[in-house]
Amino acid sequence: MKSISRFTLLALAAALVTSCSGNSSSTKGGTVDDNTFLTGYVGASDISLSKVHAVPLDYEGQPDTEVDANGNVSFKGQVTTSSLTTGFYQVNLATSYVGAPLILIAENKDGRTTYKCELVDGCGAVAYKGDVPLDTDYQIRAAVGESLEAMRVNINWITDLASSLATTVYIDANGDNTTDTEKTGFYSEYSIEIANLHVSEMFGISDIISATPISPASLAFETTLASSMLEEGIMYGAYVAAVQKLAVDRDIDYYAAVNLVLEEFLLNQGQIFQKNTASSEVSLYELTEAAADILDANIAYLESVNTIVPAEADRASTLLRNRAASFIDGELTAVQIDVPESLASWQTSLEKSKTFITDLNKRFLNFKGDNPNEVSFIDGGYADSLELYYDGYTNVYNAISPQLDAVLQDVRDGISYYLDCLNSSTTCASSTTTNGRSLVYSASNKTVSISGTLTLSYDALDTGSIVENSITTYLAFDVYTEGFLALNATATTDATNVTFDTSTNSIDVEERPHFRLIYNSHYEVPPAFSTDEAGGIDVAWPSVKLNVAINDEPHEVEVLFETSLFGVSDPYDSAVEVHYNPTAVVFWLRSSGENLGEISNSTGGTSTLQNYTSLIMEASTVNGNVYYADSKWPEFSNLFIKRPESALVTNVSDLATFYRSTEQVTTDTGATDSTSDDTVETAEYIDIAIAGGSIGRYRIFPYNASLDASNLQICTMSDTADITAREELACGSITRVGGITNLDDFLQLQFEGGVLDYHEVAAQGGYKITLPTDADGLLIPFAEDVEVAFDGVLENTYQLGIGALYLTATANYVTDVENRELTPTILDTSLIRKVKDYFEVTTVFGYDYDYILSNIPTGANAQSFNISYLVEYSETSNVNIEVGSLVVLRSGVTLFGAAESIGLLSTSRVEYSVGDTNNACGAYNRDELVSGDDCEAVAYLRYRGSLMATIREERPGVYIVRYVDGTWIMLGES
Repeated sequence: MKSISRFTLLALAAALVTSCSGNSSSTKGGTVDDNTFLTGYVGASDISLSKVHAVPLDYEGQPDTEVDANGNVSFKGQVTTSSLTTGFYQVNLATSYVGAPLILIAENKDGRTTYKCELVDGCGAVAYKGDVPLDTDYQIRAAVGESLEAMRVNINWITDLASSLATTVYIDANGDNTTDTEKTGFYSEYSIEIANLHVSEMFGISDIISATPISPASLAFETTLASSMLEEGIMYGAYVAAVQKLAVDRDIDYYAAVNLVLEEFLLNQGQIFQKNTASSEVSLYELTEAAADILDANIAYLESVNTIVPAEADRASTLLRNRAASFIDGELTAVQIDVPESLASWQTSLEKSKTFITDLNKRFLNFKGDNPNEVSFIDGGYADSLELYYDGYTNVYNAISPQLDAVLQDVRDGISYYLDCLNSSTTCASSTTTNGRSLVYSASNKTVSISGTLTLSYDALDTGSIVENSITTYLAFDVYTEGFLALNATATTDATNVTFDTSTNSIDVEERPHFRLIYNSHYEVPPAFSTDEAGGIDVAWPSVKLNVAINDEPHEVEVLFETSLFGVSDPYDSAVEVHYNPTAVVFWLRSSGENLGEISNSTGGTSTLQNYTSLIMEASTVNGNVYYADSKWPEFSNLFIKRPESALVTNVSDLATFYRSTEQVTTDTGATDSTSDDTVETAEYIDIAIAGGSIGRYRIFPYNASLDASNLQICTMSDTADITAREELACGSITRVGGITNLDDFLQLQFEGGVLDYHEVAAQGGYKITLPTDADGLLIPFAEDVEVAFDGVLENTYQLGIGALYLTATANYVTDVENRELTPTILDTSLIRKVKDYFEVTTVFGYDYDYILSNIPTGANAQSFNISYLVEYSETSNVNIEVGSLVVLRSGVTLFGAAESIGLLSTSRVEYSVGDTNNACGAYNRDELVSGDDCEAVAYLRYRGSLMATIREERPGVYIVRYVDGTWIMLGES
């Protein structure tokens, strides 16, 4: 057996489904009016006031549900209530449901549902024909593979057996070739119809869905049924009523009796003991004898009160007694169903899906064609050539990367020297960079030359500037880097230049290459780094070019690089310097080989025949403005790492200082320059000053009773010695908050939301403070004009995470110059990973494609897939959730004759809780301890629009595809 990576298995086991939409029966049934109906009986026409739902299937073959604004889950579709006297229901059938599988669900959520006692001797405390209440968790189902207008669908415990069998799959959990562990599967037209036929044969009913069950207590009712149908209906009704006697005989309630039969039925994989005198397990003999006893007792009672009973009742009783006499003690039923002609297309699709998945499994195993004797996903020769091509890039990068690092260092050294010279009161002497490049300052031009080829100049930004005493000072400056720096030849590369040009940036705006230095204070010229380090640095290099040879072929490489760096200092340790984190990064690389002419493309135009590679990367981070990294400049090793505990201050005295007062606030300056028409309001406010942070003011304006609301404004205030003299630095807009009458109301809501007693400090983390509360846990109001301080305890620390990462790598590789063939390949990935253990990733791969449609590389020869995976934590259910999907498109498939395109789509879902066992669950965090009993991981496989199989990891590392017909294949086998 060949090995296969877990994520390659995941690519298959995430589930496969064709790009065709809908179920295979979705075109059946024709066009109908908007209002059509299904009808039937709940129970043996003896279960009253049951809610009946007509529910379509979702894309995983489960009854579709929806969630309301309060988080309540309910079934989609139409709903009705069974009648009070006969259990009859009639439910609207939407046009879109006609011809498709449908699940009928009867339940008792409102607690009104009852069943009629069919036992002449009574059902416990309830007399014959009395109403017996059902449990509120009572739910039974019936499933149809193809719903039709005016269709009759019974819903009873026998149809529920079939429904449960249709959505159950059995796996080999122990590796002993015994599929004896039941798991939830899915509904499909095939599984539903086969299950209905299976259970019908088991009970000797022609069709458990459409045959009319006659309640034993209702034998005297008039009926228009033909004699044979009436006889069958009476027997059917007696079987449905049999669980009432089972419940009385075993001293359990009705629904427990229903579940007892269901458990035995599923445990034996859709069979049941014919007769079982050696144990207490339910048998078909027990149910049949109970049905006959109930029927005979009702016949005797009705005849005793001079009621005419149809002769078919006696014949039904005889039939039941004869069936019971034929059952063999200690043996299971052996029901087997031949696939009917109506499901022949399903059988064909099943066989084709098995062929396709087996072939696809082999292609994923031999993805790049390493084994020339096996099929592969992409051509092996192409993969080898492309790998060699990229090796050429790697060799060039390894050869020149030390010099590229030196270029960055030289530019930083040049800027540092430049700022020193701009602020020097004496002549600035020439110098050199760390790597020996010359630095020369021109006082007249106020520029710096690096090696005589790269010029640094600066310009101030007007945004945020102020003018005092005719002198303008600024918060930000652009330092331009224009020209080139030379790279020396190496043993494997020629000498070249790194050129910095003006060009269009990532948002298609022309821009000069520059560093933008952003400060927290105003300056006339950018200060020296030793005076004040920038609070933020933006780098914009729209075009950096160099010429290199890739495998002896000349290439022009052009790079666009943009980043925003945020400077973080530690307010509790003035000795440490500012460290910079990236908050956003944009990196584009384009590399073009020799022009070998023109070729026709799929759009009818022409393209250049040349080797071409591009790499586009855009990323943003989480906590970049507050995390204090180990290194001064960004490094990948800083991601998902907490700051050392030795550098953290766990307890801070007087962390948060609260001051409450009132003030006069001008909320409208009026129509004139005079203050006479200004609107001035008295506002309550509270200032919250955080040690090492900012001062926030929360203003609450007078309550508006007619709106039941107050206006709120939040401002950042200056830090002054006189607490009453603080000035506004910035204020947000005034917003209306409903239900707030005063400042105390607002603070109580903030306290209940966990906001008022939790405060964050850059470079450290989130601190908890203890605020005073009364006996009811309510916040005690703050006294006016009194400053109160509270100590803080460190509760959470920062990590640098990935807010979003988008990466696209493309290669157009010339595979045949003589025949002018150019083969494109693309790999596109997006990642959101704010914390280490939870993330969302999507990867698209395409080979020999013509264009991209709906995020899938497509074309006459395209081989592509799109896989996504989400790992998250659900606070509502307290479980880890992994959700995956996979789309595979293979064009030019000749497995079934003529070349065709086959697309598959799929979903998977994993749920598990953290526990204390070593059982792996899902695809991620497999080395973590999880709860071994609650791992539910399943993928669903579709072929040409129909659900065909489930995929599970039945044992560690063993992924099994189990088809709806009971056959299976193992993923990962060669």
